[in-house]
Amino acid sequence: MKTNFSSRILMSATPVVLCFLLAFGASAVAQSNSTPAHSSDGQCSNRTLHGAYGCSVQGVLLNVPGLPPEATFVAVTTSHFDGKGNLTGTEHAVVNGTSFNPGFDTNSGTYSVNPDCTGTAVVNTPNSPVPLNLYFVIVDDGKEFRQVLNSDALLTVCKRIK
Repeated sequence: MKTNFSSRILMSATPVVLCFLLAFGASAVAQSNSTPAHSSDGQCSNRTLHGAYGCSVQGVLLNVPGLPPEATFVAVTTSHFDGKGNLTGTEHAVVNGTSFNPGFDTNSGTYSVNPDCTGTAVVNTPNSPVPLNLYFVIVDDGKEFRQVLNSDALLTVCKRIK
């Protein structure tokens, strides 16, 4: 019985799980290597997010088939941004006390940063049948960002590690 429940969680909730992996981009626009991360007037670009970030995700999955109406969700992730609109990452997630995988899953996606340091990302993960649509805001000159999954109450906080 517990095995069936765990399998249902994995099949149903995994799409949401991978959202925290910091993916970004609905329409990735590659930035030139000559473009600074911040312009002299403080504007952001895709280059503002570059390098490796470590993240924590906490929140609630809402109305996911096979789960309670509000299922607790926590995860830790890493993400690597190339500064040109592409990202890769790893993640480990737990839903209602059950781990999706004993190790880490990988993901990839695209991101797009607006001049006002807000942005969007689309992350593809083997744990979700659909891409995850994320919205984020960059703080502390690109050393940190915070993002939410568009369809659930999940908050991700990420800090640059490299």
